[in-house]
Amino acid sequence: MKKKLIIGGSIAIIIIGGYFAWQGIFNKKPSYTFVEAARGDVEEKVSVTGTVISDKQIDLEFENSGKIKKIEALVGGVGIMNIMLVSVSERTREIGLRKAVGADSKSILYQFLTESLVITVLGGTIGIILGVANSLAVGLIARTQGLNWPLTISWLAVLAAFFVAMAIGLAFG
Repeated sequence: MKKKLIIGGSIAIIIIGGYFAWQGIFNKKPSYTFVEAARGDVEEKVSVTGTVISDKQIDLEFENSGKIKKIEALVGGVGIMNIMLVSVSERTREIGLRKAVGADSKSILYQFLTESLVITVLGGTIGIILGVANSLAVGLIARTQGLNWPLTISWLAVLAAFFVAMAIGLAFG
């Protein structure tokens, strides 16, 4: 039969066993304040170690989220391109009629680019609104849980998101 090592139990036995050994040496009455202090010291050291690991993990998360954002932008752009391709193929009669009436290819191109821009700006605006609402909701929930997280919304990031949506609409439209 294999013996299982339980780390939490072993630490507790070492702390309590050491406590009783020192108590026997100094011949003092039992006191639980030392055990509580020792337990607090162990918890504090574990949390400091967790913070160091957490910093590395946060850096990795930022790195991975940048890659995910690029993939999301590419997928969104391909989606817009597909929508515009279907729009052009379904409206060949309208394009032919406009050319017959005297419209040049440039005006037809601008029409479809404008439609693409409207679709992406509308989608980007909805995404920005949902993102800001999500940030506000997380901040409020954190405050109800007693966490004092600072709630900040970067308006530079909001503007960047808007212009990225426009750029995707123009590039893939």
